[in-house]
Amino acid sequence: MSSDTFVYWKTKRRPTRKEAQKVIRDFFGPVAKTIRWRQDRFFVTLVGEWSHPLVRVAEGEMREIFKRSKPKDRGWEGRFLEVWLGKDCMDVMTRVQDEFTNVCQRGLAAVFARFWKGKLED
Repeated sequence: MSSDTFVYWKTKRRPTRKEAQKVIRDFFGPVAKTIRWRQDRFFVTLVGEWSHPLVRVAEGEMREIFKRSKPKDRGWEGRFLEVWLGKDCMDVMTRVQDEFTNVCQRGLAAVFARFWKGKLED
């Protein structure tokens, strides 16, 4: 499942690229394999393999649906998220990721919103 969480800035004070990188690094700590800036955003790869928390308890067709939803089946492998820095907002996003990555994505956006007094929007 993909997820976007926007942080809209209410004040002129917003994170710089360097500040954002520091927050991302400190938020993830050893869970982040890499943090790279490309064009207009950070790409953060996380340790671990994609998983679904219900795949081993689901039965029948539901189990098969969970198994088929792996990112590598759709052209992406591994856990990653993106942090796009815009003028008036930030978008913390995932693309076809697992529950763990999506929870991390929402948590990171909440940290930025809390400190820089932004408004969260999914």
